[in-house]
This record gives sequence, structure tokens and C-alpha cells, in this order.
Amino acid sequence: MRWATFQIPPATRERIGVVRGDEIHAMAAGPRLIDLLGDGGERLAAAGAKTLASPAEVVRVDRVRLLPPISRPPAVRDFMTFRQHIETIRKSQGLELPKQFFEIPVFYFTNPHALVGAHDPVPMPPGCQNLDFECEIGGSSRTRSTRSTSAGDASVLAPAAASRSPSSPSRSISLGPAAIA
Repeated sequence: MRWATFQIPPATRERIGVVRGDEIHAMAAGPRLIDLLGDGGERLAAAGAKTLASPAEVVRVDRVRLLPPISRPPAVRDFMTFRQHIETIRKSQGLELPKQFFEIPVFYFTNPHALVGAHDPVPMPPGCQNLDFECEIGGSSRTRSTRSTSAGDASVLAPAAASRSPSSPSRSISLGPAAIA
């Protein structure tokens, strides 16, 4: 089931709904998407079934402003999990992949306030010479278990932008680029 967080311009009220084809079946006012996570998917599935059976409104996707799925998350962690990607970056810096990469989950906290919607402009940071767009695959769950992810937990495929300026302070400490959105 595909969910969206959106606004119907000119209104600024944030809403959620289930995406079916080119339409969003809007849920009645109430919870945010994050409020439906964390119980193995039961609340998300029940809310989705109820919304599809009796939507508060049905709107075309091209008539809404799509927001980040979880518009105000408490935190955003970016994990370094793709070995080939990390090896390529490290080699370009003249560095080897450290053994710790295989022993601990390497991540950094990025700015949850920098999230933008699907068609919103991404500002170029001051002093940035190169802006790189990437595709991030993420998950969201309120459970603490790292052993498995249930079918009901949410996953997100989202674009990300990063400053690739060679003079970025983060480069000197091997953290890579500064993620901005």
C-alpha cells in the first residue's frame, strides 16, 4: 500500500492518504503517517483499508503538493551500508575501507528540518560548488529491533541532495559530503 503526505493548495493543512494510480484517497483529519507506525503494520493496514473503503476525499496526485512522507521526523539517520559505494568514495580519498565498517552500523544524523517535498526546490547551500542528487532507500519503524523489519513497517524511496564541494569541512574527516535534503 502506498501512502502520501500532502497539501491541497492553497490550503496549508497537512493530510495523509493512500495512493491508487493517479489518485490519493485522503484520510479524514487526524493522525500523521508517523502515528500509524510501530506496531508491525496493524494500524497502517487498518487505516489504509478504512480510507480506501470510505475516503474523506479523492484527489488527483497532480493537484496536490507532495510533502515528505514523514514530514517532521524526530530524527533522520543516514546509514553507510552499500559496500561498493563506500569503497569507491574511500579509494578516491586514498583510503582503505576500515574493518569497523563490517563490525558496527556506521551512520550519521542528518537534519530532519531540511526535508522537502517531491517537487519543492532544493536550495543551493552558500559556498557550494557542486550539488549532487542521489536516491535514498529508507525505513521507518518505532520498534527497537534491528533483527527484522515486518511487512507493515514503512519504507521510503526518496531523492537526496548533497554538497560535493571539495572544500567542504566534512571531507577532511572522511564523513563525505554534507547532506542537505
